[in-house]
Amino acid sequence: MIHRYIFHDSYSKDIKPYVGIIATINDIRYFIPLTSPKMKHTKRKLRTKDYMTIYEEVDKTANEKNAVYKDNPNSTSRKYHIFGSIRD
Repeated sequence: MIHRYIFHDSYSKDIKPYVGIIATINDIRYFIPLTSPKMKHTKRKLRTKDYMTIYEEVDKTANEKNAVYKDNPNSTSRKYHIFGSIRD
């Protein structure tokens, strides 16, 4: 089951929500937080054994304010729009 918004108890009223994925394995619920996009995500691979980058492929001319982009080495017309990262 995936929830649209996940709130950490101590932050839910005062500071900010956590966004992530809830996975249920053997009746145990695990929360997998997403990190916010950062410039360091542009320097690393999209996926390794330790993390997975959440992204969409967009036109190279896309330029949203405050967005984080990474070049797509396999395309001259597309790039990656980085949303965040999931860490193991």
